[in-house]
Amino acid sequence: MYMRNWNEDVTKIVSNNHLFIIDLLNFINFIPSVPAIPVVPAVKKLTKLDKKILHDFTQQIRKIKGNSNKNQLKLLNVITGTKLKEHILRLKSENIDYMEQYQTITSNYINLINGEFSDNNSYSEQVVDSFNYFYSTLIMGKTYNREYGISDAKLSDLISIEEFRREWSLHSSCPYCDITQLEFDSSSVDHFFPKKKYPLLSIYPSNLVVSCTACNDRLKKDELNIPCAHPYYDNVETFFSFHIDNDGVISLKLNPSLSSTEEAKINNYLNLFKIRERYNTNGKIIIEDLEKNIRKNLVKELKYMQDLNYQTIFVFVEKELLEQLRNLNSIKMARSFVKLQIDYINQLLRDEEYKEDLSGYLNQLYCSS
Repeated sequence: MYMRNWNEDVTKIVSNNHLFIIDLLNFINFIPSVPAIPVVPAVKKLTKLDKKILHDFTQQIRKIKGNSNKNQLKLLNVITGTKLKEHILRLKSENIDYMEQYQTITSNYINLINGEFSDNNSYSEQVVDSFNYFYSTLIMGKTYNREYGISDAKLSDLISIEEFRREWSLHSSCPYCDITQLEFDSSSVDHFFPKKKYPLLSIYPSNLVVSCTACNDRLKKDELNIPCAHPYYDNVETFFSFHIDNDGVISLKLNPSLSSTEEAKINNYLNLFKIRERYNTNGKIIIEDLEKNIRKNLVKELKYMQDLNYQTIFVFVEKELLEQLRNLNSIKMARSFVKLQIDYINQLLRDEEYKEDLSGYLNQLYCSS
């Protein structure tokens, strides 16, 4: 729920994915045309025609490689060391300028989030299969990572997408729900725009969001209603606030100053991740524990103080609430349920009746004769 800002370390880990796609699609446009290849998933064996085309294509690569610059060699090393060449042939045989489509969709990525741009291209099974291969297999391999992975030589054999997940999981709550405390083994990489419908974004860095498995695998899956708030571009915490009534029911109140686009984005976001339902299931105990902690701290602080009176205790109640707020603001994104607790503390600070009742209780406890 808090906007994630890419730091230098995270950028270094996966930014080359974008450069790889640029190199790849430029290369596909550069190579001579090939005959149309039947729609055969790459996991199946190639036909005799495929093998003949592949042999000729490999010879072309060898010729190109001898006259290539450093950047071209990176791509050619990946092509010759993996099954990428088979996917290049399939993409080339469709006779479509995927470079133009890729540049259009990535340059309009924010507009896509806001519903101000639509990707009206239809993608064949071959394209979906190839770009899924890039994510599920290619970028997981050492050949790719030696060329396009983490640049530090000592880390050259690390799988960059796994390090991306590890980096975002470190001391972080889920950016979608703020309910789950992330750790490497319980996190997953979500494609904000599902790769099945938006295959060209399958390894685009801004489209990869490390989240909890509940949000990614059980709720979002391949669903997405546009416009929708995005954790790299929207600070969702400012779009709405939690409110807890006397019965402990948690409701959501939208910021009244939202534009129509922002309101649509946050409603789609809250519905997609079932924020209202999940917080009413999991958040009540957090509020109960917070209230107990507030009372416990006050009892501990006032227990041995002399010359207490109602007015002094009231000041201590407000001081404790402000201290809780300060501590919570210091751990945003690092711990789970922080927004819920911050909103509740702010609610209590505005609630004069709550502060008076708590002060009266403590006054009776310590000031009664």
